Amino acid sequence: MDILSRIESMQTDHEASQLSDDIEIHQNSHTCMIMNKSARSIYSTRVVYAHEDDNNNSDMIFQEAKDFFKYKKYSWYVTLPRDESIYKLLLSKGWQVHDTYEGRYLPLTENKSYDHTQIVEVEPGSIEADLLGNIVAEVWGVKDETRVQDAKNKYNEYLKAPDRRGGYVLAYYDGIAAGYGTYRLSDCGKYLYLSGTGVIESYRKKGIYKNLLNYRLNKGFEMNASYAVAQARKGHSSPILEKYGFEKIGEFKHLLSGR
Repeated sequence: MDILSRIESMQTDHEASQLSDDIEIHQNSHTCMIMNKSARSIYSTRVVYAHEDDNNNSDMIFQEAKDFFKYKKYSWYVTLPRDESIYKLLLSKGWQVHDTYEGRYLPLTENKSYDHTQIVEVEPGSIEADLLGNIVAEVWGVKDETRVQDAKNKYNEYLKAPDRRGGYVLAYYDGIAAGYGTYRLSDCGKYLYLSGTGVIESYRKKGIYKNLLNYRLNKGFEMNASYAVAQARKGHSSPILEKYGFEKIGEFKHLLSGR
C-alpha cells in the first residue's frame, strides 16, 4: 500500500476493540464506506474513498454508495488528483465542498528535541485523562457537558483497550494544561498516524504545537515506524506540518450532499 492509500486508510484502520456493533463498513477493492447506524451526524456516515477501475466507473460507484447508505445522509471524501472524475460527478449532482485536507508525510529517521517537562503521556484513570476531555472541548468550542463526559469516557475506554496501538499526550505551559495530541500506529506497524492536535487559543505561538509534534514523532521512531502521516486541514494544521518538513501528497475534498 502506497503512502497516499495509507493516509486514506487512517479513518478505518482502528483496533478491533474500537469497532462497535453500530458501525457497518462496506469495503472492497475500490471503495470503503462507513455507516454509523446510531449517529445522526452526516460526518460519521461517509465514503472514505472510492476509486474507478476497469470494472467500476464513476456512475457505478455513485450508485453503489446510494445502495449502501439507502436513505441515510452521508458525506464523501474524494482523493485528488486520483479521483478527479468522481469529484466532477459529485459536483454536477449538487454536492458541495465542505472542507479540504492535504495528505502529509515525514520519514522518521531520528529523534527530535522537545521540552520533556512540558509533555505528559495520558494514562487510564489519571488526572490527565480527565483533563484531556476538557482541553479538547475548549480547543474545539464544545459547551455541552454531556458530550464532554462522553468523550472522556471514550478516551478512558481506549486507554484501557488491550489491543490499542496509540495514545494521547498533554502539553503543559507554566503548569497549565494547554494542548493535546493523539497518535496511533498503523496495523502494519510502518506508519504513525497523527490524527489530532490542538492548543488552547491563548497559549498558541509558544512552541507547544512543536513539542506535541516532536514527542509523537519520537514515539513513532521508537516503535520502528518508517513514516508519520496525517490528513491535515488545508490552511490550518497542513501549513504547520509543512513548516516542520512534512511533504504534501494528494488532496482530500470533503463533500456534503445537497439533498
